Amino acid sequence: MSKKRNRKCRKDHLEALRQELQSDEFFARKEVIFKTDVEEKMSEVLLAFIEPYREFATNREAYERLIVTAIVAWNAAVVPKKEREKLLDETSKSIMGSAGDKAAQDFKSVVNELMEWKKRHFPANKRYIVSYQLSETKHKYHLAVASTLER
Repeated sequence: MSKKRNRKCRKDHLEALRQELQSDEFFARKEVIFKTDVEEKMSEVLLAFIEPYREFATNREAYERLIVTAIVAWNAAVVPKKEREKLLDETSKSIMGSAGDKAAQDFKSVVNELMEWKKRHFPANKRYIVSYQLSETKHKYHLAVASTLER
């Protein structure tokens, strides 16, 4: 794929994500960053964050679960402790409802491991991940991420 076509594809994904968030009443009032020359692209940061776990995601469904779990862990590591417990409890309850207690325990264990990974390897990045969009091309996945500014 040519660089020009690749850039257009990325722009299309970011525009779709931007439109999705602007239609949401909560996010329409927030300043959400899609790309800036000042900060690293959050999609690249998130991909670097999940790299050690990437081999376990052998198909699109597993890859998307990895991304979602990583986003929960990342955001939990960034928010204040009071909000962290609420975020993790709500997410675990959601998983228990659909997949059962064992899956929720496994999820919490993985999230805790990822939170530690974030603290060790990405301590300075305090951006909150607001949303993502995963698309698939013939040969690879493309990840678009919307995040807040540095806090």
